[in-house]
Amino acid sequence: MKKIWNIFLILLSIVSLAIIAIILFVVTAVGRKATTFDKDDITVVNRILYVYEFDSLKRQMEYELKIIERDNIKIFKYESLKDSTRNMTFQFNQLNSKLIWGPEQFQLIEHHSYQANLGFDKYEPIDPAIDAYIPILFNKTYGVLGWDNNWGNQFYFADSITISKTNLPIF
Repeated sequence: MKKIWNIFLILLSIVSLAIIAIILFVVTAVGRKATTFDKDDITVVNRILYVYEFDSLKRQMEYELKIIERDNIKIFKYESLKDSTRNMTFQFNQLNSKLIWGPEQFQLIEHHSYQANLGFDKYEPIDPAIDAYIPILFNKTYGVLGWDNNWGNQFYFADSITISKTNLPIF
């Protein structure tokens, strides 16, 4: 009886390890698929983040913007070239014109609110917090132009063409 019990425990251990291996394989395969993109879906451009404190330019930081289009979602990944802790990701749902940044959802408030020839729309939080970032100037082709944090700081992502047509700070 003891020998049968030992064989049963060995078989149970083997089956358990097999199940764990299958689960790990499925989880890692799904994770890989979710984070890989076809090269045709990515546009990469350079941006400079201009940071203003009230009306004074305090610093400039170089970023690489990756625009990834997936179904009806456009993802705007701003990656700092010097400090990865300053990376930001915005998502734009093209079906309902909602902009998502972190846990916040922003809705379109005004079309062409800033320099109609550049086509930047104004977005504000759907459920604003006291310290919410408002407003955000956004264009679904260009990405984010700027935002105000309501504490005297303003942030602008500009390229060489936009900076020549823009008189910063805007807010």
